[in-house]
Amino acid sequence: MFVKQYEKEESNMQFRKLLLPILFAAGILFLAAACGKEGPDAPGPNDPQEETDPQTEPDDPTRMDILFRTPDSHNIAMSYLGNREYQLNVDGNDPFIFSARLFTAVSMDQVLLEFDYKSTYDIDNLQIYYALGGSASEESTQRYGKLPATDTYKHFQADILPFLTAGWGRIGDCLRFDPGSKGSGILHIRNLRIRAITEEEKQAAEEEADRIANEVLPIVAKSLAWTPEVEGARVSWENPYGAALTFSAMFKDVTGTVQTVSKTSKTDDFISFGAFTEPTQVSVTVSTRTGVAADPVRKEVTPLTGEIPVDRMTFPRYSSIWNSSNGFDKMLDRNTDTYWHSDLTGSGQWFVADLGTPHKVNAIEAIRRKSDAGYGSPIRYIQVSVATEDKDDAYRIVVPKTNYHPSKVYAGHLYKFDETVARYIKVEFTTEGSWCHLAEFLLYYATDPASVSPYAKRTD
Repeated sequence: MFVKQYEKEESNMQFRKLLLPILFAAGILFLAAACGKEGPDAPGPNDPQEETDPQTEPDDPTRMDILFRTPDSHNIAMSYLGNREYQLNVDGNDPFIFSARLFTAVSMDQVLLEFDYKSTYDIDNLQIYYALGGSASEESTQRYGKLPATDTYKHFQADILPFLTAGWGRIGDCLRFDPGSKGSGILHIRNLRIRAITEEEKQAAEEEADRIANEVLPIVAKSLAWTPEVEGARVSWENPYGAALTFSAMFKDVTGTVQTVSKTSKTDDFISFGAFTEPTQVSVTVSTRTGVAADPVRKEVTPLTGEIPVDRMTFPRYSSIWNSSNGFDKMLDRNTDTYWHSDLTGSGQWFVADLGTPHKVNAIEAIRRKSDAGYGSPIRYIQVSVATEDKDDAYRIVVPKTNYHPSKVYAGHLYKFDETVARYIKVEFTTEGSWCHLAEFLLYYATDPASVSPYAKRTD
């Protein structure tokens, strides 16, 4: 299959968005002694939460308490009230305060940032920077939206796993807490810490995720949309609910073999699949983690013909390569100033292109490097072979050794042959010197490959 396969996320990642029954994007706080990261969702600050008494909380070895740092603030005056409670007097534009630097690294299990808060003013948009080495950057921050004023303590939790995964949480890192773009009032924060998720929370999050997935399953299934592609199709969907759903497309490929391509996704997304060249019945099933499935959606898809997309190609075998800066990706970038360059291993150079799954092909195009003529090693001959498995004795020649026309950059480098089913295409070159370079490599399945080629009609 040429579709890119997507592995299912690990269990922690799967329930992240629904970590604590619907985390609202409004987490605030700073870690100090050990800061943590937060994720895009946090419990709604408007939802009443039972107040906790910091004096009666048991010690938790999975918890890292976070401290604020008095000198590192702007338009905030901080007072420590004891029992892990801070009073922040906010007055002015762009208020912020840093946490103390981490002196212990945050564990990948410690994925929750939480605290209790109350405020005499509306925080228009809470923002937390996950500062690497103490440096706040827009590339490592999260905005949590509005936190309305409240005279009783509310509880806030946020998933910080994305920031941990990105590298935050090492010794010396910290947080910068920005309680709105401007403010004038008093904000109380207590029990600021990061901690691991309990088994009960994991179970509750999974149950909530399953409930939402079951509820939105038929809605997402109705949003399926088909787009024909060259020798295949794309199925897209809308999933604004963050529900982990699996999309499976079943069809017959060019060999008549029934294939199934699947992808699990929590967002608006798509899968591409193939290869097939005739009008083909495709069945797409959407299902949940627990196996609940919507009715299959079936549609006949007529694929396109033309240039086979380059993102289906890899190059598993080749004669040589100069270095990583002159790799085979340079043959797929539509830039004749970049190129694959062989090593100094003789005049016979070759590579194998793998399409990932059998396709129909009937032409290749091999565009030379613009400056070839000036380097004394032009390509003189080319030969093309194809196979359905990458074994030397499985290849059959479709373009016998023929002239390459080295004096031209674009013209004369399209080589047509009878339509054939192949997964692997082996291209061999004979050069005048000891190395070889090729700027662009294209594959086609089309009635008239020259009519869809970006280069074939050129005369230079």
